[in-house]
Amino acid sequence: MESILNNPYRIAGLLAGASAREVKAKIKKFRMYVEAGETPPANDDDYSFPVLGKLAITRELLSKTESRLDLDSDKMEAALFWFYNANFKDEAAIEYLKNKNMKEALEIWKKSTSSGLIGVNNWSAFHNLSTLYLWKTASATHTDTAITNDLEKGISLKMKFLESKFAREFVSIVADKTYSIKPADLEKMFLQTVKRNIEQDKITTPIAMAAILAKINFEAKDEFLKGFVQSFVSEIERQVEAAAQKRKAGLSKAADAGIQLFQNVEGRLEQLKEMRGEDLQYTSIADKVANELLQCAIDNYNDFYSKLEKPLQGLVAKNRLCRQRKTEIRQKAH
Repeated sequence: MESILNNPYRIAGLLAGASAREVKAKIKKFRMYVEAGETPPANDDDYSFPVLGKLAITRELLSKTESRLDLDSDKMEAALFWFYNANFKDEAAIEYLKNKNMKEALEIWKKSTSSGLIGVNNWSAFHNLSTLYLWKTASATHTDTAITNDLEKGISLKMKFLESKFAREFVSIVADKTYSIKPADLEKMFLQTVKRNIEQDKITTPIAMAAILAKINFEAKDEFLKGFVQSFVSEIERQVEAAAQKRKAGLSKAADAGIQLFQNVEGRLEQLKEMRGEDLQYTSIADKVANELLQCAIDNYNDFYSKLEKPLQGLVAKNRLCRQRKTEIRQKAH
């Protein structure tokens, strides 16, 4: 996931919540190495975590990183996709990550979140474990099912954290005291970034993400899902129009157009129903699909019957003529 692999905190080799002074000092230090044509060494204070993937530090990348860790809103977005050290358990897990031991880091944070209850001693575990699961979605060796499972875990854990009172504490740690953001806006910031990563990296589909969000309750749910709902409706309407055009272009293939329409929209209709329930918007678009399917069936039947009608009429006429000739023959014979 791009927001993790090229996270500005990762490029700077820092954890979320690092001060402006720490950011400037690290960037300055890295610039010295880059300008000398050398690779910055991995020290004890480096938190770029090579286990997550390769990272090539360039002068341009450092300049971009410095600007991305300047504004509070940018720092906040970056922090939502990076690791934070709040206690000794986080410290232990982070040390494992530094030593390329992903398995042990996962186990520590999984144990800390196993109860499903978030509190003062484990809120950072929910945040950090979420980030690891989101990173795992980018693994090339993953199957589609595994990607969806990791995405669901990553989103669910982060939303639980963002729904808690500890999210406000995290904001105050990452950003300046003057920075303020509503909980719903913080949730939308996270989800919009996840959606952008999914579309950019082609990790999975927005439909899969919508299906995950439909199962979770959170403050910004209705507002955020509006965009998904509208995209689903627009796509279904496009498929209905495409089926209508195919039907009119060749009535003999109207049934095929109907079958293809059903296959193309079935999943989206199910997701739309899950997100909206059987409200007016859902029933309206479902009726459009049903009407087009019915018209495809009617047009296909009429076309078939019209082609069959003439041969049938000819058969009936020949049959009538045969019976008439039979009668004539019998009359002559008697």
